[in-house]
Amino acid sequence: MSRKMFFINFLGIYLLLSIPFMFGVGSSITWVEEATMFQKLNSSLFHGISMYFMPKLIFSFLAGLFLFYFVSLKKKA
Repeated sequence: MSRKMFFINFLGIYLLLSIPFMFGVGSSITWVEEATMFQKLNSSLFHGISMYFMPKLIFSFLAGLFLFYFVSLKKKA
């Protein structure tokens, strides 16, 4: 598996871990009546990606390494 595939897997796992935070309630802009739909969407996406940044980063990196190792073992067999 190349570095490109490792990065794609890492990014996919990170975004998969961010989805619950993107759809969760808790952003103060969702309760503002004057906020446009774009502002609410932008706020939800930004907070979902940036919330709990370090644990998601570490878990995604370790899962990417595990997947990289597993695929390389499978190719050798």
